[in-house]
Amino acid sequence: MAKISVADWIKIENFLTPPATSKGYVLDFSNTSLKKIIGSVTGIDIYEQGKYDDYGTSKANRLRSFFDKEPNLTAGKVLLALTEYQKTLSSEYHSFDTKPDEIIEIANTLINGSIDEDDKAAGKVYFDKIRDQILSELKKAEFTIWIAVAWFTDPILFNCLVNQKSQGLNIQIIINDDGINNSSGLDYNQFETYKLPPSGSRSINKMHHKFCVIDFKTVIHGSYNWTKTATYNGETIEISSGYSKAREFLQEFMKLKLQGLKQ
Repeated sequence: MAKISVADWIKIENFLTPPATSKGYVLDFSNTSLKKIIGSVTGIDIYEQGKYDDYGTSKANRLRSFFDKEPNLTAGKVLLALTEYQKTLSSEYHSFDTKPDEIIEIANTLINGSIDEDDKAAGKVYFDKIRDQILSELKKAEFTIWIAVAWFTDPILFNCLVNQKSQGLNIQIIINDDGINNSSGLDYNQFETYKLPPSGSRSINKMHHKFCVIDFKTVIHGSYNWTKTATYNGETIEISSGYSKAREFLQEFMKLKLQGLKQ
């Protein structure tokens, strides 16, 4: 449900029902054009049978129900689209009481609020079927998969990455340069891969991370190495979504990557 205050509701109502608009209508929309604009922005059919007719079947009532049921981000996107559309209409479809900038401000507050809520969301912890959980997240990726794990020898996870790369995704991997990875039989050169040798005065300090960042927003991290044997161990991972948390892991990834570039 979109979190819209009473004061903002009044502004939205005034904006969408200017003097030239008859009761129950929204600006100059027909049923077809309202369905089209909302569908193009959200992929949602506002005329889906029985879903948005709680207050009645008029365009205005459907839109009220839509805002009641859909989250902040969706409501904000629709308000921005309606504001842009209103700019193309004659002055009689412009509200005396509410200006477009006021609606844009409400929309941006909703959109930014959805990101803040996302960042505060707690991650989900898994103790069983961890590889299946990782595979599920990898398959959902749309743009990028950046991985920093000490050891990566699991061919099932590896082949999933090969498939995602074939779909155009950017895959980057950071692993240890040691016997375990070097004898895995996996061709890491298929990806942008950085191998980190042991460091420290006695060359015994190893990179021991186990995390993955997907699409700059989803983080997988925990005790689980991406190895064949890890599936038999007692392990844990957390999967969380949020740009703030992802940013922290991305910063660490870039530090490790710079180390790899110096090798």
